[in-house]
Formats: sequence, structure tokens, C-alpha cells
Amino acid sequence: MGYCVSAEIHDVVIPGERVPEMIEAFLALMGRASVNHYSWVHTEAVVEALDEGDLVGTFNEWRYEVEMEERPDLVKLADPMRSPYGDVFVHGFHGEKLGDDAQLWQALAPFIRTGGIITWTGEDGAHWRYVFEKGECKEQKGEIVWR
Repeated sequence: MGYCVSAEIHDVVIPGERVPEMIEAFLALMGRASVNHYSWVHTEAVVEALDEGDLVGTFNEWRYEVEMEERPDLVKLADPMRSPYGDVFVHGFHGEKLGDDAQLWQALAPFIRTGGIITWTGEDGAHWRYVFEKGECKEQKGEIVWR
């Protein structure tokens, strides 16, 4: 059972300097004691990936494809207090069914650059999207109108 969906993702970017904070928010969402359960997500695998700084593995467990920008070693050497992470780009959704994705994006919204959008289409033709603005994730309902 479950509700089948497809998603298009545009400009969902987490700046590298915000990644350490995002990891902490992600861990809080998941619950270090693995007491939280999310549909289609292996909580222990997510927590382990987060503890290792493996954001590709973390998002993959949530069924999202991400790419991490490499931070040049010279940048790390120039400012040791700066985040060792490069920007994280969310490119795609490889799941088939909707799980607890709204909770994920609400938790991560403060770390996502303004302008990102995830557009969803449900199995029944429903349309909605998550719009990231000024640290918030706003859900908008939509419909296709042909003229």
C-alpha cells in the first residue's frame, strides 16, 4: 500500500557552511536512540551515515539523489573554522511512494537556499510543491490548466 508519487526537484541546495547545522537537525529528526520511525527509511542506516558525514548515503536512505561539491583543500587550510563540506545539491527522488517526506523537508528547510522547489505529482493526478523561502518550507497545492 501507499501513495505513488513522482517528483521534480529544482535548485534545492544546502550551502556547505550550513551542512554541520543541517546534520545536527537531521540527527534530531531521526532520534539518536533510533526511536523515530519513518516510512521506507532505515533509521539506523541514516544515523550511521550522518555520524560518518556521509550525506550521499543519508539522503539515499530517504530516497533522494544528492551531489556534494568538493571543497578545495586550500580553502580548509586558509580558514580551519570553516565548514569542511561543500554545497549539497539535491537532484532527484528515486522512491515510488510518498513517505514522511514533508517532515524531512520541514526539518531541513532552515538550511536550504531560498528558491528551491520540489514539485510532486500523485497517482491520482494531484499536484503540490514544497517551496523553500527564507528558511521555511511552504506547501502549495496546484492544478494544471490548459488554455
